[in-house]
Amino acid sequence: METIDGLACVRRVEKVGNYVSPENLREFVLESNPGVSYYCKIDSPLAKTKDNIYLLIKPFKNCNQDKILHLSENIKKCMNLEFAVYPGQIKVQNVLQACLKLNVENKSNIPDIIKAFENEGTEFLKVKKIDPYITLVNTKECISIKEVDKFVFQDRGNSDIHYLEIPYQLEWAEFKEIETHIRNTFGYKEFDTSLISIFTGNQFREFIRIYVNGGCTCESFHELRNKFSEKMRMQ
Repeated sequence: METIDGLACVRRVEKVGNYVSPENLREFVLESNPGVSYYCKIDSPLAKTKDNIYLLIKPFKNCNQDKILHLSENIKKCMNLEFAVYPGQIKVQNVLQACLKLNVENKSNIPDIIKAFENEGTEFLKVKKIDPYITLVNTKECISIKEVDKFVFQDRGNSDIHYLEIPYQLEWAEFKEIETHIRNTFGYKEFDTSLISIFTGNQFREFIRIYVNGGCTCESFHELRNKFSEKMRMQ
């Protein structure tokens, strides 16, 4: 069975709002629940996943996205702290903003992580009060997946996350149109999706990432992939 490790471009829709910090952070920080889309109920199993944190930063100058990935590794070693930071973009009040997607077990470490990046020249936007909203988020993330069946892969760090390989890259609007149709006709509706492009060294491979908290078999994933493939051929 094949394994794939690489840097991926990830596109997802999330509901985000201000991160309420006991430290009263001066920086603009948003939080989101990655398992919850506007399709999921508040008591859904998908509503029990960990939050993503988005740190809003000024546009990259000398500090490009590759530099952020290097900085993250150096800061983790210096702090002796396990966390993940990935560069990306998020729309805030219809303006596309650069951001850092942060995943950390203990949120009390967020101020120290921000300070460490500031010391390395990263400039953060000042806090702004906004109402929760739904937006498209683009990030670059390290992906490690293993093949469990033909065209079906599983995340090596989270068994609830699967990847369905598709023949070509979808534009987001096209993807959401197909997904909405399938969600209305597929028997299992409680899942969350994102689009993934993984560069494997000599080519990009395209996937739909599916988050399902149990209850979905390989047969169901094949059925879901076939529905996407059929609709893609009809476009």
